[in-house]
Amino acid sequence: MSNESSRASSADGEQVDERIAKFMGAGSGVMSGVALAAASYFVFDTNALVFGALVGLFSAVGSALFMPWILQQSEETSSTEETTGFDANTRKNDASGINTAAFGIGLETAAIGMFAVRLAFEDLLFAVGGGVAIGLGVFLVASVLFGRAE
Repeated sequence: MSNESSRASSADGEQVDERIAKFMGAGSGVMSGVALAAASYFVFDTNALVFGALVGLFSAVGSALFMPWILQQSEETSSTEETTGFDANTRKNDASGINTAAFGIGLETAAIGMFAVRLAFEDLLFAVGGGVAIGLGVFLVASVLFGRAE
């Protein structure tokens, strides 16, 4: 009976840890999205609202997808499997797996790239295209490197 209760409590701890990581990812996404959207709105004169919303959306979604995975990675390296709620099978089967994390870091980098390209060239279409190209490149590199890290 005590064996069953310890398994149940470890399952509850695992759910709490995953839920906390997802909440932290969502909070980080909101903060980075609002910060980049506000910076885009106040820095640029033309089409600032649309561009700021697009940059903020890319940044928020990217951070929300990437942050839970990186928190799980750091938790796994800092403690053993018995003391943490994350294990390799959970991470691979979870929605915040390797490909999702690579996509998230690609989106976040695309947002920063859009902001930087628009700051340098002041052309909206060039900024969006350049940012998406940067994000795709980072996604491809990250998916290969994150896959090898496993």
